[in-house]
Amino acid sequence: MTPSHPQTRSDRQCSTSARILFASLVATIATAALCGTVAAGEADVANSPQAVDFQRDVAPILEANCLRCHGSQSPEGDFSLSTGAASRKSGFVVPGKPEQSQLLTVVQPDGDQLPAMPKEGKPLTVSQIAVLRQWIKTGADWPEGVTLQVRSKA
Repeated sequence: MTPSHPQTRSDRQCSTSARILFASLVATIATAALCGTVAAGEADVANSPQAVDFQRDVAPILEANCLRCHGSQSPEGDFSLSTGAASRKSGFVVPGKPEQSQLLTVVQPDGDQLPAMPKEGKPLTVSQIAVLRQWIKTGADWPEGVTLQVRSKA
């Protein structure tokens, strides 16, 4: 049997301080891991040996998040993202110039504000924005004859 002694006020304060320190440490590690994951997701796209593919990577993002309002039928804002020609004509996609592409401006958060688009649904993820940025940076290739259609977010 081990000897026991009554817990003193000093012992309780030390125990409370240790719990607070531990909780702070866990929160710091979780934050660092989350930030590392986000940064890594963006870096993965930029450094990936596999190029961004319009059909596989870009089209699903546009179809699920943009075409409900900016499709070929009565597009809001008088621009459509349903064809390559329409997206370039509107100036929302400037091939090779992501910094001049309005598409990226409206889907990115501004400081602590939510992004302007999409107006309905969840904002695009950091990875989705990175895919769009890389696609535009590398020329915004859009296969001839491809017209996008609204896709369910499911």
